[in-house]
Amino acid sequence: MEKTFMPEFANAFQCAGPACEYSCCQEWIITIDKKTYNKYRAAKDPWLKARVSQGLKRTPGGDSQQYASVMLDKETGLCPFLDEQSLCAWQKKLGEEYLSLTCRQYPRTAYKFDDRFEYTLKPSCPEVARIGMLPDKPLSFIMAETDPSVSYRPIAHYDPRYFRMIRDFVIDILQDRSFYFEYRLILLGLFLQKATQSTYKTINGVIAEYRTLFKDKSIIDQFASLPEIPTLQFAVWEKLNQLLDHRISSKSYVALIKDTFHGLGVHTEVQKADTFYKNYFDALMKYEKTFTAWEHVFENYFVNDVFMHPYDLIGYNAKEQKLESSIIWDYYIYLCVSYRILKLHFVGIHSLKGSLSNDDAVSIISKYDRAVFGHFKELITEITNWLKEKDASTLAYMAVLVRT
Repeated sequence: MEKTFMPEFANAFQCAGPACEYSCCQEWIITIDKKTYNKYRAAKDPWLKARVSQGLKRTPGGDSQQYASVMLDKETGLCPFLDEQSLCAWQKKLGEEYLSLTCRQYPRTAYKFDDRFEYTLKPSCPEVARIGMLPDKPLSFIMAETDPSVSYRPIAHYDPRYFRMIRDFVIDILQDRSFYFEYRLILLGLFLQKATQSTYKTINGVIAEYRTLFKDKSIIDQFASLPEIPTLQFAVWEKLNQLLDHRISSKSYVALIKDTFHGLGVHTEVQKADTFYKNYFDALMKYEKTFTAWEHVFENYFVNDVFMHPYDLIGYNAKEQKLESSIIWDYYIYLCVSYRILKLHFVGIHSLKGSLSNDDAVSIISKYDRAVFGHFKELITEITNWLKEKDASTLAYMAVLVRT
C-alpha cells in the first residue's frame, strides 16, 4: 500500500463524536457532490426523505464535486440530517458509503504530488486543535499507511525538489525556539524576500546563507525597538468590527470577537486608533507575563498551516525557473495577519478572564480557523488589500504588525 507523509498527530487522530464540544456539521458550507446528491434524492427512509426536500439546495453552475449544498438550520446552524444524538443519520441508517465527499474527508486536507501523498488535519476541528496544537513538543512528520477513503487533490506545475527545500527551511525557521515566535515570523520574511528572487540552481545557496545568518542571534536586534503604529492594530480591529453583524455567519466566532473586544475594553462603536491601542497595550502588558506559555501553540498552528497549503509556497514559474513573488508574499502577509488576529483574541480573552486555559486556547484556535479559513477568507483579503493600499505590506510593516 502507498505511504502518506503527514504530521505525526494526524496519524493518531480519532473523532470525538458526540463528546466533541462543537459539531463538524455546523456553521459552515457543507458541499454535496453529484453522486451523493442523487443517492440522497433517491432515499426511501421516511425520516431522511422528509428532510431531503428542505435540506438540500442545488448550486447554480456547480461542478460534480460541488453540485449542491446542505441548508443549515437558521437558528442553530446545524445540519438537518443530524439525529437526536447529534450523529449523521445517513451514516447511522445506511452506512459510511452514504457520506458525501466533504463529510467523509473532514477534517483531512490531502494532496497528491508526482511522487508521494501528503495530508494533515484542519484545526477548525477542536480535537485536532487539542492533539495537534496544544502539545509543547514541535510537530514532527512521519510516513504512514495511506487511508484509501481519503480523496487526494493533485498538485501540478511545480518542481518538487525546489518546493521541498523551501518548505523544509520555512518549517525550520518557524520551529527555531531560540527566538520568540514573532521574531521567527520576521526572519521568515527576510528569507522569503530573497527566496522569491532565486532559481532552483541558486536556492540551495540562499538557504545555506540564511541558515548561517540566523545562527547569529543578534540579527533580531534591528527589530527590537520598532516604532508603534496604532493604525495597524486599529485596522485589524476595525475590519473585525465591520464584519460582526452581517458578514460572519458563525455565531460562535461572533461571540469570540465580542468577548475579545469586551476583554480589551473597547466597544463596537467607532473609536479612535490611539484609544483602541492604549486599551490593547494595557491588556498586552498583562498577557505578556504569561505569553511564553502559548508560544508553542502559535508555532504548531502555523507549521501545520504551511504544510496544509503547499500551493502557496509553490508559485513556481517553470519558464523563468523562479518563484512568483506576489504569491509567496501574499501568503507571508496572510501568516502575519493571521498571527495578529489570533494574538488579539488571546490577549482579549486573557484580559477578560484573568488567565487562559488549554480549553480557551482550543476554543480560540478552532473557532477562528473554522470561521476565517473555513469559509471566510474575505477577512484576510480585506486586511491584505488595505495594507497594500496604504503601502504597508512591506517586511518593515509586517514586523511592526506582529511585534506589537
